[in-house]
This record gives sequence, C-alpha cells and structure tokens, in this order.
Amino acid sequence: SYEYIIEIIVSQSENYTIYVPVPLVWSDAGPHLKEVSDDLVKKLRVVRGNANFSLIDTEKGKALKITGNNNTRIEGFSYVPTSVYGNPLTLSVSNYKWNDTYRKYWIYADIDGDDSNLRLSIEFRSVGYGSWQEIKINGNLISGWQQVDGKYGLIVSSA
Repeated sequence: SYEYIIEIIVSQSENYTIYVPVPLVWSDAGPHLKEVSDDLVKKLRVVRGNANFSLIDTEKGKALKITGNNNTRIEGFSYVPTSVYGNPLTLSVSNYKWNDTYRKYWIYADIDGDDSNLRLSIEFRSVGYGSWQEIKINGNLISGWQQVDGKYGLIVSSA
C-alpha cells in the first residue's frame, strides 16, 4: 500500500499557503510513464488542524496547495497495483535520477509573520511484497520558492 503523510508545524497561529510535492505512480499505460496518484490524492484527509488543500498546476509542476493557520497533519492511504509494484517511489516537483538517495524538492511557502515559524515534514512510503520504500522531506520553510532536501530509502527482504 501507499502511505502519504504531510505534517505542518507552526510555532504560533499564522496564516500560511504552501505547495508541496504530490505522489507520482508508474502508469499501466506503458513503461517509464508517471502520473499523479489521483486515487491517493482523493483519499487525503486532514486528521489534525483545519487546513484546506487542492491539487494545482504550478510553474514547477503538479503540487498540493495547502492553506491553514495552525499545526496540521494530512494523511492518505491507497492500494498499490501489482502491475506497477516495485517501481521506485517518485514525488512531483523534483529533478533527480530514479536511484538518487538524496533529492531536492521544490516547495513554495507564503507565510504571514516570521518565516522561522513554519516547519514541514513529508513521508511517502510503499510497503508490501517483501520490500519497503520511503521518501522523507524535512525542513524549515521561508517565503517563496525553495528547494528542500529529501531522502529516498529502499529495503528488500530476503524472505
């Protein structure tokens, strides 16, 4: 299954708008084709806080636009089709080779007040069939477009 978690931490109640990467999945339509995981995006839910979100097109690519003013957690879970399982996990708005461990992701932030008050954490993972993959992104955000560090990991079971 796919699991996608976004955590936004603010040190005080301030309005913010951020654009974050969205999961891309390997298409059944052909090899090497990736598309936004509409199924996973439709299953996203705010489980803490009162943020709103929507899928948008940006100058950097597809992103999830999130607006809020307090600590927020958004989660989504989705089935991984057997036909595409085992392909590397990918998020939008990034430029990397599929096997790069360290990756940079474009993220946009518009923050009312002090920039140092907003922290973002994203986890996107795929679990099952003897392997586990994960992408983690963590960082403090400033206003405007910025590249935030992410890390990709893969564990394959020998069982």
